[in-house]
Amino acid sequence: MESSSTKDEQSIPIGCPRFKPKAAFDDAVGVVTVHRTLAWEVNQNTKFLKRNIQAPESSDDGSNAAGCHFLLPCKTKDPFYQFGRSSTKGRRESLLDVYIPDTRVAMKQFTLFPDHNVNYWRIEANSETITRVNGVPLQVVDTRTKTYKTRLPHLLYLDPMVPNQVMVGDLEITVWLLKTPRDALGPNPSLAMSPIHSQVQDIVNHPENWAQARWILGKHPIEISTASERVLERFTGTVYTAKLFRDNNSGRDIRDREFRNMNKQLKDESIVQYLYATEIRGIPSIITSTHEGFAPYAVCHGSISSWHPGTRFQVATNLLRRLFTAVDFLHFNSIIHGALSRNSVLLRLNDAELEQVLVVDYGDTRTVAPGQALPREDMIEDGRASMELVDECCDIWAFRNGPPPEAMSDEEMAHRTRKAANDYEKVRKVNAQFFQNKKGDPQSAYGKKLARLLDKMKYGLEHAQSEQVFNSQRRVILPLTAKKIQEIVQEWESGHRASGVEPPMILSLGHQFLDGLIDQLRHRNWDVTPRDVCHKLKMLEGDCKEHWRPLLISKRFSFPLRPSNKSGNQRVLVCEESFADYLAFYMQLRPECNHAVYSAYQEHIKLSAMGTVWLKDIENFSAALQQSGSIPLNILTTLRKLSRATLNDELSVEEQFEIWTHVPSRAFNLTQLQNLANSTSFKNCICNDVVPCENFAEVRGGAEVQGCYAPLSLLHAFAEAFDLTACNSSQGVISYPIHDPSDFYQVNNEGRLILARRGLVGYASICRTGDQITHCPKDVTDIHTAATFLPTYFGDLIVLPPSPDKSFNVPRPAHWSLFKPAKPSSLEFKYVEPDTTIGKMLAQRQKLREEAVPPPSKQSASGGPPPSKRDKRQNSLNPGLSRLGAAAPFPKISSLGQRLNLDPVQQSFTEVASSVGLQDAKVDVDKMLANLSNIGNGSTTIHPLFNFKVHGQPPSSPTERVPSEDGQSGSAEFAVDPSFPKTSRQRFSDDEQQPSLSVQPRLSLPDTVAQSSSHDDDDISMPDTEPQEWEYIENVGPCEADTVFQTPSHGHDENTSMPDTEEQDWDHLEDIETGEPVSDVAEEVIPSSDDLMSDG
Repeated sequence: MESSSTKDEQSIPIGCPRFKPKAAFDDAVGVVTVHRTLAWEVNQNTKFLKRNIQAPESSDDGSNAAGCHFLLPCKTKDPFYQFGRSSTKGRRESLLDVYIPDTRVAMKQFTLFPDHNVNYWRIEANSETITRVNGVPLQVVDTRTKTYKTRLPHLLYLDPMVPNQVMVGDLEITVWLLKTPRDALGPNPSLAMSPIHSQVQDIVNHPENWAQARWILGKHPIEISTASERVLERFTGTVYTAKLFRDNNSGRDIRDREFRNMNKQLKDESIVQYLYATEIRGIPSIITSTHEGFAPYAVCHGSISSWHPGTRFQVATNLLRRLFTAVDFLHFNSIIHGALSRNSVLLRLNDAELEQVLVVDYGDTRTVAPGQALPREDMIEDGRASMELVDECCDIWAFRNGPPPEAMSDEEMAHRTRKAANDYEKVRKVNAQFFQNKKGDPQSAYGKKLARLLDKMKYGLEHAQSEQVFNSQRRVILPLTAKKIQEIVQEWESGHRASGVEPPMILSLGHQFLDGLIDQLRHRNWDVTPRDVCHKLKMLEGDCKEHWRPLLISKRFSFPLRPSNKSGNQRVLVCEESFADYLAFYMQLRPECNHAVYSAYQEHIKLSAMGTVWLKDIENFSAALQQSGSIPLNILTTLRKLSRATLNDELSVEEQFEIWTHVPSRAFNLTQLQNLANSTSFKNCICNDVVPCENFAEVRGGAEVQGCYAPLSLLHAFAEAFDLTACNSSQGVISYPIHDPSDFYQVNNEGRLILARRGLVGYASICRTGDQITHCPKDVTDIHTAATFLPTYFGDLIVLPPSPDKSFNVPRPAHWSLFKPAKPSSLEFKYVEPDTTIGKMLAQRQKLREEAVPPPSKQSASGGPPPSKRDKRQNSLNPGLSRLGAAAPFPKISSLGQRLNLDPVQQSFTEVASSVGLQDAKVDVDKMLANLSNIGNGSTTIHPLFNFKVHGQPPSSPTERVPSEDGQSGSAEFAVDPSFPKTSRQRFSDDEQQPSLSVQPRLSLPDTVAQSSSHDDDDISMPDTEPQEWEYIENVGPCEADTVFQTPSHGHDENTSMPDTEEQDWDHLEDIETGEPVSDVAEEVIPSSDDLMSDG
């Protein structure tokens, strides 16, 4: 109670007089003090509580009082208070609320008026006599004052936290306000507001001091953010937002610096406009544009995270576009935000739909001088912070992360690690038995080889373990499949109770480029600026931000009325046939309302003998529909008008409906328009081909936009043929330029159909006779399959109609009126009795629709045209697709992709059992040493270099060296495989003599090696230099054919020692790129380096 009392005291303006009883004072609107001696006398008959101001020589009756206080009570009727002059003393009848004892005051001087819209009180001038309110001169607006050269404002809003001074000449009146208009009048007052004359209220060009102080901070200001509150412009009553800088030491400096940064001509809808720098109640402030209905993302995140995943992705898609556009707009104006976070991004949500985004908190913004480039690192940081909010909103990583297609499975990597661990354990045991138990000599040949083998096995184990960790951590955003979508839907339904119609489970931001941005964010390699993202979106879908817009269509319904023969209030009856036809129209248009409409009709509509419906029954029918929920507002509004109808010949009601238009394509949904048509008009339009339309586009995907689309230039013709009216007809005007990347009329609609929905970047098209989808077609090689594209970008929506023969074939509708949705709506009316009036109306409407058959010349005999030339040309550009089928270009995703919840950090390696037998280990180690010995004798280090694979000489290779006459292998003669294909290079036939060519090594040798190579002495040691490639070199790059050549011998005998190098397995050859064994390596004769030099 004490806190409440203290709070009430704080809300009372300073110096406000008190009245008794306290209950009357608590209910009062305000207190008015008239500082004039006769104020008590001229207000003797007032019903208001009053108290005089005691003067030094005043009497008890108040005749000599200095003035009078008046307590203004709440008035339910005419809740305003008029002030004016009293012509006589002691009025018997009070026409004004407060009389002013001064002859210079007009009979009606001013009025204290409540403005319920902005929740402030204002004073309006009612006379040409100037009334000064808080120093502002007010004057009534009439025919005479309009001719004045200097025109003054006619009203002013009052500050509820301070006493407001009113001066009429030298007469002073003080007004203290105790309650706001909404507190005094309630939520819905019936009060007519007087108009505001904007011409005289615009005081921007007034140089007077009273025109400089324009802002009022209310009694209970609405806090927008940590430093921003709502304020009122006291001349126009316009609500603005003020950012207050309450720092006593540097508030003005901070305000001035921020105002200089942001006071630019910024006109982006998501950027706050900085308008004025001022002071409010002595606090440095900045007046900004006002945006209603926003809340910080930090406040909204809790509720968003509990929504359906499909809804969260809808919000995240809009958030990404609007947020990146706003930040890019700041960067375009040389401003770095630098503090994007949950609290600096405001959202306005309406029924789980994001309407607008607002970026605030510009305290940390930085600008650069004109002509200088913004730091790219700062731009990247703004982009990264924006993407973090998008990722947090939809949590796409939790739904779609997995290993890339090239990653190995967990089982395979674990098998490799176990094999490397087993090999290492075997070598370690043999090593320990040789050096520790048998005291083997480490300097012996066997000891050296065993030590080298142990190091090699240890390195192999470490490498296998690191590869296993790296493979498990390779996570990217993967495409979805129908099976994965079904699993997510089942998981959601098992943990959440269904609330109405659930949105589709679409888990994508609209394009693979946008989805892939999450990979860079999660892998901490973000290097994208908001400008890069906006530029990419502009390339994909053009400049238009809202591709899908609703178009209003008006339809008129007529209800004949008849008088009642009975006496009483129900004098009007409605023709039942017209009423039942109206309900049948909505049952076909909105199938989800069928059961509720028919049940309420059977329960409440009782027919009279004249075949009419009582108005009372219609009123009960409307109430029952309203309780059932999910009923269109149009029905309830029309039923309300019917229940209140008066006796006329006919009641005509006009309703408005929405159909979708695609702005880049300049097309409207003709299927939705035909559903609104009268059955008779529809049949006449189809059968007589009233409006020819051959170039319609078939769009499938989102349930709200699917249908056949026609050019907007035909909108009025179709609307007239269907007895409809297009309300916003300006959308039918073609604007230039007419080319747009998102215009789906660029696609040949005979051979392909359009896949689209709200939130999808641009559009996609699919071949009618093949499983090939292109998204935002810029390149014909950008091809997807329906198995992954449809689940990824359309979720669990049924997009394509089922094929009878289970083949991929979606023929084009023979006529625009024959479009059938992939998932037909439930139009079965089994529960409707056919003998009822509403049953007859449904049957009649269905019959007329079935009889609407287009002329034979307008239909295709085959039900769909053959593939177009464009489709054939696109297929010819990639013949591999037609040969291999649709699935050929797409690698198979490993089984690890199904394990989306894998945590790489918790992966462990399989330890090798310590019970490996020593004898078995010795056998395996001897084989390893044998391979190691073969590699070590006369072999060199093998390194891949410049896309070549270097390997040793296999024992039975078709490219064996041909011994020279002296028995040495220094000659470099080659035996050519006749099966090797000939190319533009030199080839030799079998009967031609093959020259002996000397092939020089690719890398030059040191001088010491060159000198030693001329001797045939034993035990020639090679210098400790970088290893050179001395053996066969196989070209495995993208050349015409594999090239194998041999380096010349330098007189080394079998005891020549080579540097210690890493050993390779020479038992087989492998292709570096494919990893597959290479057999029957073709030979090619390579000229010597001297010949190559001579050829230039």
